[in-house]
Amino acid sequence: TDYIIIKRRKRDYFRAKWLAVFLSGGGSVTVPLILNFLAFLTIAPVNKPEIASLFYAVGGDNILAPLFYHYPFAYLILYMCIDFIYGGILAGICLMMTNMTQRRFVVEVTPLFIYIFLYAVIALMSEQEYSPVSFLNMGSGTMHYAYMTVFALVVAGVITVYVEYSGRKGELY
Repeated sequence: TDYIIIKRRKRDYFRAKWLAVFLSGGGSVTVPLILNFLAFLTIAPVNKPEIASLFYAVGGDNILAPLFYHYPFAYLILYMCIDFIYGGILAGICLMMTNMTQRRFVVEVTPLFIYIFLYAVIALMSEQEYSPVSFLNMGSGTMHYAYMTVFALVVAGVITVYVEYSGRKGELY
């Protein structure tokens, strides 16, 4: 980024870059899910789910089970939004890493290592429902979404602060 000539302030450039990375990361996670769902709709009928059928991965202990069994498309859209946000945050971590290292491989695998590290630490604490492996799955159990929201906000805040700092560094006012 030191050799890019921009017509706006460096801070505005980094904000736009953060937004573009967030949207592309979220889209790269969500678009395949949407295409998979549309492909599924071509072979399976759309019926209102019933709890007694035991066919669905969303059990009665899931915190959003009432939403799933009454408004399944709203549940699907909510989960796709959650996946979009987490995909954007993981892409934002890559954006942070591009300023810290010149090694492309390190930038690409850092989100994977963070994902695996979180899973391992949370599994050691015997709280698997708080792991991204669990709560990003639509059939996850008794996850409290307040923790998930706080985690996403904290990580997004850290990335935003870093992007703001990077945009101000070396800029004259």
